[in-house]
Amino acid sequence: VSRGDLMPTATLQPAFVLFLFANVDLGVGLGTLAPELCKTRICEVNALLTGAFQAVNGDPSERYASARTTASTQIEAAQHELVYGELSIPTMATILDAVGVYEGDSFLDVGSGDGALVLGAAMLFPHHLRISRGLELVPGLVERSNVHLDRVRPNLEVPVAFELGDVHSSEDTRIRHMLVDSTLGMCFATTWSAGNSDSGKRNSLQGRILPKLSVALSQMPKGARVVVVDGRLDCKDGYRWDGDLRIECPDTAPYSIASLYERS
Repeated sequence: VSRGDLMPTATLQPAFVLFLFANVDLGVGLGTLAPELCKTRICEVNALLTGAFQAVNGDPSERYASARTTASTQIEAAQHELVYGELSIPTMATILDAVGVYEGDSFLDVGSGDGALVLGAAMLFPHHLRISRGLELVPGLVERSNVHLDRVRPNLEVPVAFELGDVHSSEDTRIRHMLVDSTLGMCFATTWSAGNSDSGKRNSLQGRILPKLSVALSQMPKGARVVVVDGRLDCKDGYRWDGDLRIECPDTAPYSIASLYERS
């Protein structure tokens, strides 16, 4: 896997794209749609985060190795259940352009790692996001996220918050409030092959449906949009599938599929 910068530039190719922009339910109280991001701005944000993360972690490959070690040493899980990975800032930008970011949106990255996408979203959409938040299971990664947040805080116009917790913990009122308050969610589920099966099997790869995640995210409000990379939500839990986008980038070789859902 290439580690030439913080998050390598992705090449995206549409595959069976059915994103239905006109059908977004503005009942969640959203305003105007953000204009399409320009390449220059995406590169500026990517470069800024690359520099900030390198100042804290050194070489990008060292950052990645350190994040993986932090995850594996702080959480007891089988190797195939918890593997550190992330999307690139350019990939996220393309996905969010396709989904559409509206004035007043509240962004949530489920499994936010050390904070790159949460910070990237806040910088890319400073006049449209109301808040950008990350929910992460590993304590050390939340700590790293807050260190990174301190490094880039002068460049932020949007409130950013990182929370420690398990999205599947339905009894946690703090997490429930976060989900209820989020109108735009993202989950990089490429490595969520196990621990999400109701049947007790090793994984739930049949159709890539993640039943526990599907139930957890159903607490998001009607009209909220959810993007799941390499995973599927169950429409019986109150989702409408709006389309897929094929993503090609080093971390998800040979490619991944971003699936868009809307809470119905």
